[in-house]
Amino acid sequence: MIAIIGGGIAGLSAAYELSTRRVPFTLFEGSPRLGGLVRTEHVAGFTIEAGADSMLAQKRAAVDLCSELGLEPRLISPNAPRTAFVLHRGALHSLPAPSMLGIPATWTGLASYSLLPPLSRARIALEPLLPVRHQRSDESIASFFRRRFGQASVDYIAQPLLGGIHAGSVERLSLPALFPRLAEAEGSGLRVLRWIHMTAASSGGAGFRSIATGMGELVEGIRRRLPAASVRCNAAVMALERREHGWNVVTAAGPSDYSTVILACPAHAAAALLAPTDSEAAALCAAVPYVSTVNIALAWPRAAVAHPLRGSGFVVARKSNTVRITAATWVSSKWEGRAPAGHVLLRAYLGGEHDPAAVHE
Repeated sequence: MIAIIGGGIAGLSAAYELSTRRVPFTLFEGSPRLGGLVRTEHVAGFTIEAGADSMLAQKRAAVDLCSELGLEPRLISPNAPRTAFVLHRGALHSLPAPSMLGIPATWTGLASYSLLPPLSRARIALEPLLPVRHQRSDESIASFFRRRFGQASVDYIAQPLLGGIHAGSVERLSLPALFPRLAEAEGSGLRVLRWIHMTAASSGGAGFRSIATGMGELVEGIRRRLPAASVRCNAAVMALERREHGWNVVTAAGPSDYSTVILACPAHAAAALLAPTDSEAAALCAAVPYVSTVNIALAWPRAAVAHPLRGSGFVVARKSNTVRITAATWVSSKWEGRAPAGHVLLRAYLGGEHDPAAVHE
């Protein structure tokens, strides 16, 4: 018997995999609901996401899971135009289409990339001429972009786009961990820019997928596939005790014996549970940095918003702006059916590593 501690999307995915293999398990979730940060609320005709609003199509695991759950017919792509923008010096600059992670996928797109000055565009164009780094070691997103595309690509592409997605610093975020295909592209023999050109052309331009009624449908889809008796909400694990042939999992209902434990909870929670039995693992978990973010759903009558909202939204290049939000999504323009007729739904983001105090003000 296996214990899974944590009922977020990671714990649910582990439970689903064990269920398909007919391995007995118990999933413990401390809160009344499953899904963790994946949560959808429906209010007055608006579909409001508390967490992620979509999945990255190039990372096939989530899309494949939807297919296994019978949700593939429910998958939707962003509305056209799929234009995303970067706020730079008070103006919105569109990302070229097609592009990948902010890097233009055509020479025409690069030449007309208004976000970057001409010399910075030329620096990106020279990427295929640069030597390849063959050493396979960890590298930050900033270091990779700086080496391959120049400093301007770090300030105006990597930081707002990739750092914004993960609410962290691109100087510390790992490229191989978060964007492994980009790291692998350097050693592909095509160079990174040529690989981007080929990959973006074959992807059809729709890099994200969502679910018709919101991402909460994925959580519900997994829940329906799990044995009801194997899922326990309002069952916080208070302690883990090592036994000769397994683990004792202690909750308010008492202790239970398990051969294996899967920790699918936040690192700081795992640290507290592991401290009595494995101080080294606990220390590693405790050292994982966390930052808080907040997203705010904003709804208005369409007539009250002068902006055309043609696209998916924008991210903020912090180096050249003083606004405190990190990004904004034009939700009702990006996805079908997210707002009632005659209304718009927007979503603004604050906080993260660069401005953690914004969450509490």
